[in-house]
Amino acid sequence: MPKIFITYRREDSSGYVGRLHERLSAAFGAKSVFMDLEDIKPGADFADTISKAVGSCDILIVLIGKQWLTINDATGRRRIDDPLDFVRLEIATALNRNVRVIPVLVRKASMPVSEELPEPLASMARRQAHELSDDRWDFDVGQLIKALGGGSVTHKIRRIWYRWRLKVAAVIGFMFFTFLLVFYFTSGAVDDAEKFLALVAKSDLHSAYVLTASAFQAQVSEESFADQVKRLGLLDNASATWTSREIKNNQATLSGSITTKQRGTIPLTMTLVKEGGNWRVLSLLGPQTGVRISSRGKEVPPDERLRQLIRSSLLDLNQAIQAKDFTLFHSKISMLWRQQITSKELEQTFRSLMDAKTEFGDIKEASAVFDEVPTIDNDGILIVSGYFPTKGMNLQFILRYIYEHPEWKLFGVRVSIGSFSGPGRSRTGR
Repeated sequence: MPKIFITYRREDSSGYVGRLHERLSAAFGAKSVFMDLEDIKPGADFADTISKAVGSCDILIVLIGKQWLTINDATGRRRIDDPLDFVRLEIATALNRNVRVIPVLVRKASMPVSEELPEPLASMARRQAHELSDDRWDFDVGQLIKALGGGSVTHKIRRIWYRWRLKVAAVIGFMFFTFLLVFYFTSGAVDDAEKFLALVAKSDLHSAYVLTASAFQAQVSEESFADQVKRLGLLDNASATWTSREIKNNQATLSGSITTKQRGTIPLTMTLVKEGGNWRVLSLLGPQTGVRISSRGKEVPPDERLRQLIRSSLLDLNQAIQAKDFTLFHSKISMLWRQQITSKELEQTFRSLMDAKTEFGDIKEASAVFDEVPTIDNDGILIVSGYFPTKGMNLQFILRYIYEHPEWKLFGVRVSIGSFSGPGRSRTGR
């Protein structure tokens, strides 16, 4: 975009400069069109300020009305004859620096001849002037814009690029600002997480256990904690690198890896909760699938709660299949599963059900029948299997959950549709 500077006298053409500035800004961008230098700071060298401002532009438009040449100062001298006159300085700077100078005539003004101009401005009389008439204003301004390079294919491409660049800059700026906010608000969690890891590295597991959350300690004994920390390989940790930081309400999640003393790498996700002004460890997730310390010691939920959990998960899946969009479903599954699969990959996994236009929303009126006793395995995975009998067919399922404080979250799902031929194997008690 060309940078355009408009010089004018208020007493002569103030009624025109605003309209012209608006049209040029629309054509070339508001940041490419300048006028007035009212913000010159007290004590600043105004001649130097004008020189820098005008010298950085590509085009100087001199707006000339009928009184432009003859306006006098308080002493009766023409202002154009004053070496320190702003308008004279702006034009002289442009001429000396080979900036393109375009006289623009308004109010049916005539172009001054060289004899009427002070010597530093005399060459302006040889510049082709452009007239803006009141009765053809839009057309005349349009012609001026074309003369400045507006409306051409090149100009349109530049405008698109300029707007795109500004949007990208705004997005990057927003992302950077968001990153700084997240970095700031999670810095305390990072500090406390690394204090915890430092104690583990020193084999001071009692002190590390003290830094875990009260909800964690209610579920996991200190002996079990020590055993599971060893299984995760954390006794050998030397340093941590966090590639993802999230904070929501009173809970922070740090994902990354630890570097061992032997220079190995172990993936690690830590969840911390704010207690008493400090961040306390709520869960640890390492490379072994499902090894979540906060899942240990949990009991299988009561039958009715379990049926509600299953129905909710499958209705969420049905909604995703009907919408052919797994974005919302993906946001509701466990954090561990989200790290392993994208919403698009989930969509591909259930493509056959979408293609068959499978719909099982009727389960909201049915009750799940368990064909095996729901159990929690050695890795803390809650496994439930069974079916929903609905309208002559049944929806068979195998669901897996892991505990992510404060609730069980879906970690895997397998469903199939079959004909209903009987009650199946029902679980009647535990």
